[in-house]
Amino acid sequence: MSKKYSFPGHSKKKHCPKSKVKSVSCGADSYNVSGGTYVPVILAYVNLETDISSHVKLPSPAKEIKSIKKNVSLKQCEVLKHPGSRGKAKIFVKGTIHKNIQYVESCNGYLRDYSVDVPFSCIDEVYIPGADREVKSQKSSLTHEYKYSSKNKLGADPRKSGSYTHEYFNEPIECVLKSADIMEIDLFKDYKHGRFTNLTERMEVNLWFMLVQNQERFAFRYEDAPECPLLEDEIEEIEEQLPERKPSKTILDLIQERLDLMDR
Repeated sequence: MSKKYSFPGHSKKKHCPKSKVKSVSCGADSYNVSGGTYVPVILAYVNLETDISSHVKLPSPAKEIKSIKKNVSLKQCEVLKHPGSRGKAKIFVKGTIHKNIQYVESCNGYLRDYSVDVPFSCIDEVYIPGADREVKSQKSSLTHEYKYSSKNKLGADPRKSGSYTHEYFNEPIECVLKSADIMEIDLFKDYKHGRFTNLTERMEVNLWFMLVQNQERFAFRYEDAPECPLLEDEIEEIEEQLPERKPSKTILDLIQERLDLMDR
């Protein structure tokens, strides 16, 4: 019986050993920021469409499909923003459509129940200009390494070295799924004698979600603004030149418009 090979010096412990700490000292300073807030900011509303073709085999022949209940859930929604993308970002989406199919085998038979998961994944590019700039980290001592002179000043001291490392924890861009709709057509491939077992599904899936990022915002106080009085004629002239502002629509408004179109 062969034994499992272990590398020399390999430890089966889950955690790394701890070093012996000789001394620790701490000091902290706080800075007062007036009007500063830390809030989630909506960067973009996204409508992502994916087309899916799948095959489902029922456990027994069906005479008629009574109902199909569907639930969409995302397993992954990651946003990748390249430093030179100029406001564009890649979205990696991976999810599942859970289906509960209810059918009958004959005219007076029992109602059968069968559940199946339909996985899907897609990648697309969107425009998100309001995201914070990402800052790089340097965790290796190979780049910022400090050497010190030896006692005879003829080279580096082999017994002493220094380094500078830093980590910056960027705020991630997160997805908030608000709605999903599915347009589907089912094809019964082996329809014989009024019954079938295999279904080929064609689906158009629309995902509606928000891209959100926590950001630091600073409120502007009116009393801090410099005095710059304007005459009434100047104010009226400026207001006439300003374009009429239309109220922005939320993602719920966009979803409701789509539902209203489907009901017509």
